[in-house]
Amino acid sequence: MADLLIPAGYQCGCLPRTTPVGELFPRTSDVMDVMTRDELIDLIDADQVPDLSPMVTRIKDQAGTNGCTSNATTQAVEMGYRIASNTTSPAIDQAVDAPYIEFSAASIYKQCNGGRDAGSAVDANLAALAEVGPLPVEGTEGFAHTFPRNDWRRPFPRGYKETAGQFRAKEWSDADGLLAAATAAAKGFPLVFAVWWTRTSGHALVACKLKRDTRGRLGFKFPNSWGLDYGDQGFGTLWEDKLTDGIRTFGAWALRVLSRGGHPVPPVPYLAAT
Repeated sequence: MADLLIPAGYQCGCLPRTTPVGELFPRTSDVMDVMTRDELIDLIDADQVPDLSPMVTRIKDQAGTNGCTSNATTQAVEMGYRIASNTTSPAIDQAVDAPYIEFSAASIYKQCNGGRDAGSAVDANLAALAEVGPLPVEGTEGFAHTFPRNDWRRPFPRGYKETAGQFRAKEWSDADGLLAAATAAAKGFPLVFAVWWTRTSGHALVACKLKRDTRGRLGFKFPNSWGLDYGDQGFGTLWEDKLTDGIRTFGAWALRVLSRGGHPVPPVPYLAAT
């Protein structure tokens, strides 16, 4: 399988998953009915799959670190809060007027990279998001504790867990295969996944729309973490020849429950996880 281009000045950094499917969070097939390929393609062809692109308020930029996984997972949480705030209509085909908080990828990367800029696994990031939570980026008003976007070497401020704990991403579903991941995306859940970007480099992303090509291959549209110069204003698409091996190695997880001030918040209140 051909390597994909890594732009100058950027890196990948997603490591293989560290836990078996279903150990950290429930299997996707245990919390929702997994659709068949034909059912998924029918939904796509009928234009009945949600496009979460408008929920991406800011394209992230990992700025030369190996923190792609933390950028992808915090992007998913940001998207989840935007979706949860859209309580007036089930339609999500346009941006909504909702409060937006940008979360620091570094505040998660620091918790799970072992003190080295050597990358991290998706499941390690999700554990940090569920147990501790992310901090808003430095400069965000109204919070006692904030953190830089990518400078994970900065010491955490004293008492930071009090703020981070307000935004824990508490529940995810662990996709046991491509069809389970595609089902979660088709139902509108922010989905973190990763692929072998090159033969030796894993790269984590968050799906914002399920697609198919003229050959019938399923694919995910995604916002990357390589700034606005990547792809189409920061967005790209990957197809299942990359996705299948990536999900097997790195995993794919759908965000199901957030928290706000310690209270559970479903990221898509109008879609049941069934």
